[in-house]
Amino acid sequence: MKAACTFILSLVFFLFFINASYAQEETSTSSGDSSCVQIDLADLIRNAREIPPKEKKESSGSLLLLPIIGSNPATGFMVGVGGQYAFKMPGLTLYSLVSGSAQITTKGQLIFMLKNSVYSKNNRIFFSGDWRFLIYSQATYGLGTNAPEGGILDYQLNIGGLELDQDSLAQPMNFNFARLHQSVGFKVKEGIYLGFGYYFDSYFKIEDLRLNLGPEDTLITSHYAYNTNYGFSTDKYYSSAINVNITIDKRDNMINAH
Repeated sequence: MKAACTFILSLVFFLFFINASYAQEETSTSSGDSSCVQIDLADLIRNAREIPPKEKKESSGSLLLLPIIGSNPATGFMVGVGGQYAFKMPGLTLYSLVSGSAQITTKGQLIFMLKNSVYSKNNRIFFSGDWRFLIYSQATYGLGTNAPEGGILDYQLNIGGLELDQDSLAQPMNFNFARLHQSVGFKVKEGIYLGFGYYFDSYFKIEDLRLNLGPEDTLITSHYAYNTNYGFSTDKYYSSAINVNITIDKRDNMINAH
């Protein structure tokens, strides 16, 4: 396995935001220490420019957009934008959060993600979801619980006594991936929700780049062998499920809980 070396600048910004936002009122009232009050970055900028503080309404939302810069072996160098929107529904409602990102990589991959954790009015219903769409590429080294240590290519390519390094066993693939996970919970007690959800995952437009079914230089990949052996499609497949779930969350604020 290649050692992943990831550098995500946006993580620093998100950690700063989580520790600095939505806390001015709560910190001053909960700690009772008026000498140490957290304020968010927007207030610091306003103070530096001598602009009057923005009036904060109970139901007003807060939008944060940040750049994403990073690198890892699966994607190469990546750039994009990430963001989150925090808001409150009317009534005595907890903060809700919608977050997402869009990224492009030097390997030609496109990654779109959107997550939601939303309370309805007076916290009666809780929605939780994870939606994704990827135009992606990734190598596999063998599929199935009974796959040989080096994958099926280890059997095929070592018949002639060839000595191969690990990279020679890689089986690159291009594919699209779509995910729709969404749950809804109904309040049964303070901080406890009982509900159901639907999970859908789909791989499609699969390109098995090392597969060669021609009469010359025939090469059967692990993906092709596994799927044909068990009667699965080799160019698309999906999983679909309905679930029943219970959620216990008694935090006063999912973004910056006390």
